[in-house]
Order: sequence, then C-alpha cells, then structure tokens
Amino acid sequence: MVFGAGEIERKKPAENLLPLILALAAADSINPCTFLVFSALLMTTLAVAGRRKTLEISTAFISAVFLCYLLLGLGLIRVISHLWWLKNLVALIVVAAGLYELSKGVRSVKEETARLAGKIPQPKLLKWLAGTARSTMLLVARTLAKLGLRELSRVTSGLKSFAKAIETTTSTLLQRARGGSVAMAALAGTAVSFTLLPCSSGPYLAATLTLSELSLDRALLYLVLYNLVFVLPLVVIAASVVLGEKYLASVEIFKMRVETLRKYIDIVVGAVLLVLGLYFLSM
Repeated sequence: MVFGAGEIERKKPAENLLPLILALAAADSINPCTFLVFSALLMTTLAVAGRRKTLEISTAFISAVFLCYLLLGLGLIRVISHLWWLKNLVALIVVAAGLYELSKGVRSVKEETARLAGKIPQPKLLKWLAGTARSTMLLVARTLAKLGLRELSRVTSGLKSFAKAIETTTSTLLQRARGGSVAMAALAGTAVSFTLLPCSSGPYLAATLTLSELSLDRALLYLVLYNLVFVLPLVVIAASVVLGEKYLASVEIFKMRVETLRKYIDIVVGAVLLVLGLYFLSM
C-alpha cells in the first residue's frame, strides 16, 4: 500500500505538465548558433549536391540531434530520480540559469531603453540579479565540495579539453557533410548535440528535473514531445531550403522578429526556471 501511494503521488504532477513542457521546449528550440550552422550546412549542400541530397543531409542531421537529445534527457531523468542530492544540485543549477536568463533579458531591455531615451538608467535590478546569480553559483560550488568532489577543477579542465576536441571534430564533420555525405551529417548532428545545442540547456534541465517525478513511461512520452518541438525549427529551415528561396526568406524574417523579442523571452524563461528551481529546492 505504501508503494502504491508513493506511485500515485509520483504521477499526480503529470496532469498539468503539457503546457509547461511545450513552453520550455519552445524556448529551448530558439538557438541562433544552431540555426546559423544548420543553414550554412544546407545552403552549401544545396549548391554542391542538389535538393535531393540536401533533403537526405537535413534528415540525417535532425534525426541525430533528436535521438541524442532524447537519450541525454532520458539518462538525466533516470539518474536524477535515483539520487536525491543530484536533484537538489540540478535545482540549484536551474535557479542559477533562471537568474542568468533574467539578468540577460533585463540588461537587454535596459540597453534598448537607454538607447531610445539617450541616457543610461541605474541598473539596480540588474546588479541584484547578477549578485544573486553569483551567490547561487557559489552555493553550487560549496554543495559540490560537501559531496566530496574537491577535484572539481581538474575534472572541469578535462571537460573543457574534451569539449574543445568535440568542437574541432564537429567542424571537420560539418565540412565533410557539406559534400553530401549522409553519414557525416548524422555524425555532425550527434556532435552538435553536445557542443552548440547545450548553450540553452537551462530549459532542458528544468524539464528533466520536472519529469523525474513521473513514472518512466509518462516521462518518456513528455520527453518525446519536448524533443519534437525542440527540432521543429530545424525542420522548418530544412523545408525552406529544399522548397526554395521564397520560403527561406520568410523563415529569415521570422528569425529576425524572434530575435527582436529575444530579451523578453529571456525574462519569461528566466522567471519560469527560477520558480521551478526554487519549487524543487523547497520539496
């Protein structure tokens, strides 16, 4: 009976999660770095190998990104659900990410306001957010130290070297994929999943933290939906390149409009991440 009650308790939050998961996925999918790399890859392939090969390249790339991000999310959910201290650590990281997004959005709004008004306003809120973000990251570092990870600097150095090697490999794979190699495109998509894409990983961490409270089958369903939304902009870009310049121009206009709203998106996403992180820390 105790296990049954616990299972019911774990499944309760699933009722109203769909809007939250879709919103986080939509925010995560807006990644200018990835858009630029993917568009350049497809445009070059189109010029060198034609539309059919471009379609094959884009399909391989997007499929690899989808699968890798799905597996990464599933792994995070499994680990977080079994380690309570890691759940708290991830919640702290989500709080820090939320504060960072908030400060970035507020800074952008203040800069635009100053430019339009011809004067520089006093950034009191920005200073508070930046200070709080630093305090949160310090708390994360102290938590890691208490957990016995005092060799974190050495690990971090190793991770940076690994990331640099992956970045170099990604550039090589993208260069070869431009020649029309489907296999290279799939490998490039895999590599990009661990280099360019995680620069907006705050929403994904928040999503996996939320889904770790659910049963595995429900969590997997939400994770699939998340990643379908996540790769949707890449699908639109690929379709636009393959179908013709008229559609590509429309996508470029849409990207420009989204970019103008980016600062407000950052504020909203930051607020959501902050609330979610604090909620899980309070549990």
